[in-house]
Amino acid sequence: FCPIPLSLSLPFDRPAPPRANMIYRLSVWAVLSCVAAAASERVSIEQRSDGSYAVVSSTKGPLGRSGTIRGAGGDGHIGAASNAGADAMRTWGVDGLEDELKEAEAVGLKVSAGIWMPHEKAMYENCSDMDADPAWQAELARYVKAVRKYKNSSGILWWTVGNEIETETAVTLGSECTWRRLEWAVQAVKREDPDHPVGTVIAGPHVPKIRLIGQFAPSLDFLGINAYGEESLLVGRNCLKANFTKPYAIMEFGPS
Repeated sequence: FCPIPLSLSLPFDRPAPPRANMIYRLSVWAVLSCVAAAASERVSIEQRSDGSYAVVSSTKGPLGRSGTIRGAGGDGHIGAASNAGADAMRTWGVDGLEDELKEAEAVGLKVSAGIWMPHEKAMYENCSDMDADPAWQAELARYVKAVRKYKNSSGILWWTVGNEIETETAVTLGSECTWRRLEWAVQAVKREDPDHPVGTVIAGPHVPKIRLIGQFAPSLDFLGINAYGEESLLVGRNCLKANFTKPYAIMEFGPS
C-alpha cells in the first residue's frame, strides 16, 4: 500500500454512506487530519515512524482523534453529524462557506473547504500559456479571494482544489493539461495560504491517472479520492502501483 493515512490500519476500514443527491451524505474521508489554524498556527502533515501520516498543529500537536478525523459531507444536519461522531464537515465549493464555518464551529467541528473548478473538457484543452486565458484568470481570482477571506478562520481544516475535474475529459486518466491546470491553481492557493494543506479530489483510484497527477501536480500536499464499492479496496495498492508516495484521503466512500 501507499503510506496509510494517519493511524488507520487499512484505507478502507470505514462506514459506508449512501451516494449523491442527498442534502446530507456521509463522505468518509477520515484519513488525513488537519485543523483550522489561527494566523499564528501552522499545520503540517508529518510521516510517522510506522509509515502512517498525522497532521500536526504547531501549537496543539497532533490533531483529530489520535491522528484520525472522521468526516461527513453536505449542507445542513451539522449537529446530527457531530452527534454521530463526526469531527469535520466537507464542502465542495466556497458558496455558503461562511455559514458552514459558523455552524461547524458552533458544535466544535472543522470544515474541509472545497474550491470548485470547472469540469468542461474545453477548459482543459490549451495549456500553452497558463496565464493567458481570461476565463481562467477570473476563476483563479475567485479561488484566491475565498482563500484570503477564510484562511484565518478557526474552522478551516484544509483546502481541496477541484472535485473530479477529470470526469468530462477522461475519467480514468484526465490529461496532462488537466493536471497542469490543477497545479497552477494549487500553487496560487498555497501562496495565499501556506498554513493549511492543499489537496484535490479525483473520481476513483485509476493508476494511470494517479501517475499523471504525481507527475504534473507536484505541489499537492495530499490526494483525495472518491471511491465506491470494490474500488475503495484498491486505493492504497493503486497509489503504490502509480508510485504515488504522498498521503491520500478517501473523501467519499460507500457501496457501488
